[in-house]
Amino acid sequence: MKIDFEILQAKIDALRASDNDKCLNDITDLIGDINASNRTDCMRACKLAEQTLSISRELKFDIGIASSLSAIGISYSYRGECEKALDNCLKALDIFSTLSDATGISSTLNSIGIVYRKRDNFPKSLEYYSRSLLISEEAGNRMQIANTTNNIGIVYQDLNDFEKALEFAEKSLCFFRELKDDLGIASSLNNIGIILKTQGNSVSALEHFQESSDIFQRIDYAPGVSATCNNAGELFTQQGKYKKAKHYFLKALKIAEDTNTKDHEMCALEFLSTLHETIGDFQEALEYYTKYSELKQQVFSEDSTKNINQLQVSYETEKKEKDNEIFRLRNIELVKTHEELEKALSEVDELSRLLPICSSCKKVRGDSGYWVQIEKYISRRSNAQFSHGLCPECVKKLYPDLSDSNV
Repeated sequence: MKIDFEILQAKIDALRASDNDKCLNDITDLIGDINASNRTDCMRACKLAEQTLSISRELKFDIGIASSLSAIGISYSYRGECEKALDNCLKALDIFSTLSDATGISSTLNSIGIVYRKRDNFPKSLEYYSRSLLISEEAGNRMQIANTTNNIGIVYQDLNDFEKALEFAEKSLCFFRELKDDLGIASSLNNIGIILKTQGNSVSALEHFQESSDIFQRIDYAPGVSATCNNAGELFTQQGKYKKAKHYFLKALKIAEDTNTKDHEMCALEFLSTLHETIGDFQEALEYYTKYSELKQQVFSEDSTKNINQLQVSYETEKKEKDNEIFRLRNIELVKTHEELEKALSEVDELSRLLPICSSCKKVRGDSGYWVQIEKYISRRSNAQFSHGLCPECVKKLYPDLSDSNV
């Protein structure tokens, strides 16, 4: 199935020039076409999806925003850029969940499962696939059921549980045949071929690879052709048919380079390095391994840079929040201190002015005009506390019988 990117771009340009309030359905249909175009050229598909994302944001069209983010995430997934893929898919999932869009949720959960599988996080991958499958079954979405079933089978291959892997792969093949979906049929055939190859059934495995590759070529799905070529090459390497193996690896490498499918490109380079090492051509083995390492480092660096930038933003945001909280608490403390200081100054001022005092009983006249004992007056206006006793002069005056030694 040939995708005409010029037509897709023309549709986007027409959307920008149209009455945007009436084109929401057109945006949704266009994003569906862009998703399909990911199969042939994920780089160009990503650029188109970024444009529909921009239009959807201008219109505040949430379904369009989520669908565009999902399409961008799938593009990055095909290219092996897992951090960027996961970032976009999680944003899409958040919007779809808010909208309670079951189709969008199950599709995006499936895409996230693919990303985790590429990162070799198989438990996490199975978790997202299982959630996707449950929602798809509840909604009766047979296409999504078929896709997710196929992907679960792939994870069980990675876990070397080939009995379960074959069970899910054959289920998905039946679903896709019922739906007459060529892409799904080819993918399931390729997965069954991998399982048969691992089980030592080389003849049947090669037949599945060939049938899968034929369908992928007919529908013009380059990543699928690249994958089946890598699988066939690995099979011929195991059989000691090195010339045939090299032919398939080089074909896979060329297709992956042309479509910028980095994960398939890395596989082909690694397989070629191993092949040349096996036949004793260490110079070629080293050259292919160097290219493989450089590409792997490039993908890793892109993902790491993205992750580091996100962590930096999170750190700066958290630091700003903490600084604001410290500033707020300091202000509270300063206000409290200021109030206490003002109160103390007021008390000092009150205690430092001229006070009317009775020359006989020593009571003090307060602001209200009432006379109170001087102890009470001072206690109310300061932290001073009083304890009563007698000075020596008063002791002699009040208790003349007491001697100085007894005082």
